[in-house]
Amino acid sequence: MLTLADVPSALGAVPPGVDPVMFTLPTRGLELCDAALGSWQVQVAGPAKATEVIVPLSSSGTSGISELAYVYPSEADAKRAWSTVRSAAKACDRTEKKSQPDVGAVTSTVTTGYFPGVTAYPDLWINHRDVYAGAAGRSRGTIARFRILSQSKNAILVTSATSTTRSKGFTNEQREAVRTLAQKLSDRWDVR
Repeated sequence: MLTLADVPSALGAVPPGVDPVMFTLPTRGLELCDAALGSWQVQVAGPAKATEVIVPLSSSGTSGISELAYVYPSEADAKRAWSTVRSAAKACDRTEKKSQPDVGAVTSTVTTGYFPGVTAYPDLWINHRDVYAGAAGRSRGTIARFRILSQSKNAILVTSATSTTRSKGFTNEQREAVRTLAQKLSDRWDVR
């Protein structure tokens, strides 16, 4: 799983004294996308729990990188789930604006795609951005998340970079760094 030494420099530096946090969490399946305020969600059936490692990239918790492992009973089960994930991901592509009394207007944009032929694994990427508007349309903040999903042996791995300070999202260099990290973590999973 993800370690401090794995964090790509293109995403930032790990603050001094910060350690990765690892935990197991219950799931309702494998979540592909979940827009702000729950305006749309895409999930597929998956294990009842997953293991996650999070490395904060700021002392204030405004950005970080993580690896989430959905472990299936067998490689065949993971391959079947991966086929479902690939089909279901198309439902994530959209932009939607919603307003809530406590939050204000939120514009959620999710796009998906693939890295064809560049890794040993069939990688799916999901780019997610929520923009919170304040008074007179001024931005109150942005949450950007770029995730790579890959199937490796008996697991579907999700490598994510998240930031509340990147108003325009992640650069091509940063997305490539996440892709390279996802490949490294998939390779590591294969030799466990």
